Amino acid sequence: MFFIALESTLISGHFKEQEVWDEIRDCIDAARAVLVMRNRVGVLGHYYCGMLDIYSDMTQQSAVFGNHFESLEMYKMHALWKAVTPLEIEAKLEEFHREFDVSQECSKAELKYAAQTSCTIDAMITKYRLGSLAYYYERQPSNPHENIITSVIAGNTLLTTKHTPMAGECDIKNVQAMKLMDSLGASGSFSELYLTDFNKDLIFFEHDGPAHIAIAEGRVSLVHYPFITVSQEKDYQFKWLSSRVQ
Repeated sequence: MFFIALESTLISGHFKEQEVWDEIRDCIDAARAVLVMRNRVGVLGHYYCGMLDIYSDMTQQSAVFGNHFESLEMYKMHALWKAVTPLEIEAKLEEFHREFDVSQECSKAELKYAAQTSCTIDAMITKYRLGSLAYYYERQPSNPHENIITSVIAGNTLLTTKHTPMAGECDIKNVQAMKLMDSLGASGSFSELYLTDFNKDLIFFEHDGPAHIAIAEGRVSLVHYPFITVSQEKDYQFKWLSSRVQ
């Protein structure tokens, strides 16, 4: 059981005044945000070495928000991946086609692999009772973990849209912000400033991670994306999400 300590606020006015209801809703939103941020945050892998701007003090965040950090390893994810059943994969494939515009370039093998990984992440979220996840893993060629970590985007997008934010680059601050925005009904995705079009007065945000379907213009596309190894030889293929975002 959680108890939320907020300063008492006196709201005066008439029930037919819109300003009164707006202020009441603000108080309710604040209380909801405090409760939601008492969250179990999964941390899979580690930060980029030297990427100091995204490093976080997990102790300080736990003290401020009251959340718990669950440290996870790829071997735990791999064990769950091997336990996924054919029926679960089939159900996830149906969900892909229901939620995405799946490109014909995506092969059945690719989609099946992404579906199995999506089921794996669902199982991990359930097993560890996570409300969000920050992740980053440096793959090793021919390692079984490599195929898993390069096929997470589709499943992570579904989870982000289902109020379980997922953020790449192990950006804990970002996934906390995504959780907060989601609690307020605003949604959000892990992204970075990409370019500015001064002629059209537009700023573009982009990233190669999971998206939030709620902020896309129209349906989100699930497309084929080539993956090139360091040796520049074609190795694996994994799915990427692209969407027109306003």
